[in-house]
Formats: sequence, C-alpha cells, structure tokens
Amino acid sequence: MTAAPAVPSSPSGPRAPRTVARLSRRHLLLVVLAVGVLAVAVRVGTILRGGGPHALSVFYDDGVYYAAASAVAFGRMPYRDFVLLHPPGIVWALLPFAWLGRVTTDTDGMAAARLAWAVLGGLNAALVVVVTRRFGLVAALVGGVFYALWPTAIRVESGPLLEPVGTLALLAALALLSARGVADRRGVQVAAGAALGLALVVKIWWAVPVVIVLGYVALRWRGRVLLRVVLGAAASASVVCLPFFLNAPGTMWRMVVLDQLGRGRVSDTTLERLSQIGGAETFKLLGRSATQVAGVGWLVLVVLTIACALAAWGSVEGRLFAVLTVSVVAVLLTAPSFFGFYAAFAAPVFALVVPAAIHGAAGLVPGPATYGRPRRRPVVAVAVIAGLSLVVGAVEGSTYAAGKPFPERRLQPVVAGTRCVTSDSPWGLIELDALSKDFRDGCRVEIGVSGVTHDTLHLTRANGSEVARSGNAAWRQYLLTYLRSGGATIIMRAPSGDGITGRERTVIESWPVRGRAGGYAVRDPAAAPAG
Repeated sequence: MTAAPAVPSSPSGPRAPRTVARLSRRHLLLVVLAVGVLAVAVRVGTILRGGGPHALSVFYDDGVYYAAASAVAFGRMPYRDFVLLHPPGIVWALLPFAWLGRVTTDTDGMAAARLAWAVLGGLNAALVVVVTRRFGLVAALVGGVFYALWPTAIRVESGPLLEPVGTLALLAALALLSARGVADRRGVQVAAGAALGLALVVKIWWAVPVVIVLGYVALRWRGRVLLRVVLGAAASASVVCLPFFLNAPGTMWRMVVLDQLGRGRVSDTTLERLSQIGGAETFKLLGRSATQVAGVGWLVLVVLTIACALAAWGSVEGRLFAVLTVSVVAVLLTAPSFFGFYAAFAAPVFALVVPAAIHGAAGLVPGPATYGRPRRRPVVAVAVIAGLSLVVGAVEGSTYAAGKPFPERRLQPVVAGTRCVTSDSPWGLIELDALSKDFRDGCRVEIGVSGVTHDTLHLTRANGSEVARSGNAAWRQYLLTYLRSGGATIIMRAPSGDGITGRERTVIESWPVRGRAGGYAVRDPAAAPAG
C-alpha cells in the first residue's frame, strides 16, 4: 500500500480556517459600518428636513436638558438650584455642548448636540449588530437595520433626549458581556457593569432592564463575575450622581424618584400606548384614520413581541432578549406618564430580539427529512414582521421632520442688549441666544417651567387624579410671575401646553410687543402695569 501524499501547507490547508475567520471579522466590520452610516444618514436627513440643526425642535424636553447642562456650566446645580425630574446623566452627556454654547452661541451648542445625537443613533445601530453577531451576519444585519429605521428611534435620536443615552449604555454593556472569554476577563466585566450603571443614571425606568441583565449574569456565570459587574455599576453611578446628591440629597431623591412615581396617569388607554409603540405616528403620515392607526399599530406590536419572543427562546441570549422585550413593554404600558417618543425605550430590545428570533426560527429541528432535505422551522412570520417594520421605518425616515423654522435672525436683534429674557420654554432662550447671557447676568432662569407642576406645585384631587395646569391657580401665578421678571419675554408653547387661559392669557397679551415674526412675539412685560 502506498502512502498518501503529504498535504502541502497552503491557503487550502491548515491556514484556511484563520483566513476564513479573518474574512468573517472583515465582513462584520463592513456590516457594522454600513448600518451605522445608514442610521446617521436617516437621522441627519430628518434634521435637515426640519430646517437644519439650528431649527426649533418639535420637542420640549430636549430644550430642558440642554438648559440644565448650560446651568451647570455656569455653576448652578440641579435639585439644589432648579428642578430636574431625572437623574443627572443627561446633564453630563450634554455638558460639553453647553460649554460650546457658552463660548459661541446657544444655537451653535444645541445644533452640535443634535448632530451628535444623530451620530449616537448610528453607534446604537452598530452596537445592535455587534451584540447579535452570534446569531449570524444576516440576522445581525436585519437587527441593525431594524434599529436604524425604527420610527421612535429616529425621532429621539434627532435631538438630545434621554432614551438614546440609556440605549447606548445598555447596548455597550451587552456588547461587552458578549465578548469572547468574558468569564475570565475581569476588566471587561467591570466595564460592562460601569455601562449598566450609566444606564441607571439617565432615567429610573432603566432599572428594569439593568436588573434583568444582572439576573442573566448571575445565572450564566459564577458569583464573582456578578460581583464585579455590580461593583462596576455602583462605581459609575456614584461618580455621576454623588456631586449633585451631596449638594441636595433629600431634594434629589424627591425629584428623581418620588416625583416620578407620584405623577398622575395621563388619560390614554393601553391600546393607544400599544399603537404608539407600534409606530402609530408613521401610519398617521400615511393618512390613516386614528382607529386604523391604533388597530394596525397594536397588531404589529403584539404579533412582533409574541412571535419573536417564542422564536428567540431557543438560545440563552434569545431568552434574555425576549424577557427584556416583554419587561420593557410592560413598563411602557404601566408607567404613570407616557408620551409617544417614550416608545423609543423599547427600540433596542426589539432590535435585539428580532435577530434572535430569525436565528431560532431558521434552526434545524429533529425529524425525518423531506426529499432529502432537513425540515426547518417556519421563518415566514418573523421575516414578514421584520420586513413590515423596516418599511414603516423607511416611511418615517423619508417623511419625518425633526424641527421647524424659527425666525431667530429677525428676533435676536429685538432682545439684543436686554437684561434677562424669559420664556415658557428653554427653546425660546436658546433660539434668541439669550440662555447663556441670562446665566452670565445672574438672571432668574426656570429650566423647565412645567417641571414644577410635578414637584412643589403638584396638585391632586381627593380621588388621587392630577389637577391639570389650567386648573392649578398656584402654577399659573408662578408662571406669570416668572415671565414678567425679565426685560423681555416670548411665549413658545400653545396655551394648552402651558395651561395659560383666561386672566393670565389676557395679561400676557396686554404686554407691549417689541418685535413679531413667524407667529412669535417678543413682549415687554416691564412696560405694562402690574396685573
């Protein structure tokens, strides 16, 4: 018997596996970059469609967060000097942009923040691919694109809101926990914990996914791994919160925890919330009626959650993502307060469970083969749901405008040289480039005038329901007193948003107008008699 010829060492021999692995990493990097660029492009597109980064945001909250960071840049402290109803993580995140606004203009600082949040959206979409890469490159690509085009993710990442920061922290923690050999890498474990801690200091809702991830760590690895993760979380949360907590411990606890838990439930239904989570705003853009919007949104969400959770249950990571999805949706449905953009809280877990579901649905199952081919679990349902979601997101990304024009060039000269400008929204001070000047001049600046109605001016009826601002006389007097404390004032919100009706509205409209443009009026409260 002749010996078999020796196999030469060549690319087709022992070195081949390393070449394949290297190509796989290259493919993963390309997918990560492509998904990130797609997400950034869509978000920047919504900003440009809305008048550019200097335009007036469609939200109120992002102006509050930027103003809070600007206040800190001038030495004022949240909880001690002004109302802030969330942990201070968003203040730290926006502080570099507030410093930029201090040395340039407020509009430049906010514009930079809005563009940075669009990039943050790209990073979040890319992290979805990294976290779900073990389910296969195609499934991870679907998850990344799903996040890049999910409607509420597009909305909140077109301006500096809370949800994108918490999403980044959660996805970063999961990416670190999915690293190779993480059970033996202490530094990675601590870093993953630090990322979880940063999610906690953005909004108290993030306590739910953080606890679930900690439970996953406890079940999958030994106790020392859990201890390092917990210590990392405690360390990062302490670094962010302690400077403010030491200045006003009782007040911070009241605003961040008690005020949030004590907020009255808004007058919406579970069906309405489900429709918002399922992309109702996008269907409105398509011209559907409110009933159709609610029905379609509810159906998409429920089918997506159930199908993906069941399909993903076959793997350890899939079970984690399924539990996260169900828990996050439960928080959104039971929370006292809810606005449409809060649905972005669920965007990352949906994007994670979809790749796990695709992987689970496409897996081989035991049983006889049919015509020589192994049977596969049906993947049509999951594929249709993912495809429908991507279509919805594509419509959102191509039609949604993240801002609206504001006549800053015409109104900024009107307040130039005026000491202390006031407004019912921080956006008025930002667009007039008066925010930093007010802080510099030592003026009274109410960071978020409506926030006090959830704190010291919060009123409830005997049955526990919340008194609306229009019926809160103390609130209306507080707002009127603040608005007339400056040399000029501008009303940015509709009367329904402020609760300004009747006498207060008449008083404000009696103040002389110093300048008017684009539907906005700068008034002079000092030139009118007290009333």
